[in-house]
Amino acid sequence: MKIWEDGENEPLSWNLQKIDNSVENGSALLIAHHMDVTFGDVVVAPLNNLTPPVISDVQVSASDTDATISWATDEPATSTVAYGISDAYEAGTIVSDSLVTSHSITLNNLTPGTLYHFQISSTDSESSTANSADLTFTTSGGQDLSGIVSDDFSSTQLDTTIWSFVDPVGDGAFTLTGTQLELMVPAGTNHDVWTAGNRSVRIMQPALDENLEIEVKFESEPTQAFQMQGILIEQDPNNFLRVDFASDGITLKLFAARFVGGVPTTIMNHNIAYGTNYLRLTRQGDEWTLQYSNNGVNWISAGSFTHELVVSAVGVFAGNAGSNPAYTSVIDYFFNTASPIALEDEGSP
Repeated sequence: MKIWEDGENEPLSWNLQKIDNSVENGSALLIAHHMDVTFGDVVVAPLNNLTPPVISDVQVSASDTDATISWATDEPATSTVAYGISDAYEAGTIVSDSLVTSHSITLNNLTPGTLYHFQISSTDSESSTANSADLTFTTSGGQDLSGIVSDDFSSTQLDTTIWSFVDPVGDGAFTLTGTQLELMVPAGTNHDVWTAGNRSVRIMQPALDENLEIEVKFESEPTQAFQMQGILIEQDPNNFLRVDFASDGITLKLFAARFVGGVPTTIMNHNIAYGTNYLRLTRQGDEWTLQYSNNGVNWISAGSFTHELVVSAVGVFAGNAGSNPAYTSVIDYFFNTASPIALEDEGSP
């Protein structure tokens, strides 16, 4: 505290100060007793704040060659974005040292139609730093050669010029409601995608062996062990990829596996939050990146892996295993992100 007589200069040193590291909470009470006193602005600030800022509301607006990344922090902090075509962020780092709570960084000279990884960092005035997870976005543009056709299932009939229904066990079914596709597997029979091969109920469409990005919105969620729904990328019946949401009865899993000569190998098996219903898979050459979201706007990267595959077909599947509970996977749309359906469920591309 500093005290000085009216009309005099403010003293350089403190008149009263106390340091007590044992105090965890309390209050400041200023009382003028038999004095005519004016109290100026009172500021209470922690010393040596070791709590990093909290990063929230991350948004990305991407064009062909530019992307603006914005976010918020709960206290004034700097703005830093590291980015690149992998999680090594080899393209560099953009930094703004201004202490703000609303942040925005623009990345320029990007490549059209390319998946980028980025990480956000914000440092407060006490040098405490918060870092985001590895996040991704894809620039627009670029030439799509995959031949994959988007479908929002806005009909009551499956478009057989696009899709083929596959039911290897012989007891599955599908239906279209006019806005959704439903893939159904009954209870008591195994429809797993594992060592016995691909026994799932699915729809598949032909694709060319090119770069691709597929996004699927599910409106169902596996909750029993072991219900599953996801994306298939196929070379042939013995060589393919599965990426999917599956439940062990307690936790929702993001699962991926490769099949080479019919032999499966787990690539990733992550616990994720229930309520996650968007799945996105990107291929650039032999590098594959898996992302997921609970709103279709903010995407979380589950990681990348390398796998050589001559793609011939892609699709979406439903399955079960273990005690084989019945499951109905509800799919709102299956999009080639290079050519999505803008007016979804309105019948217009």
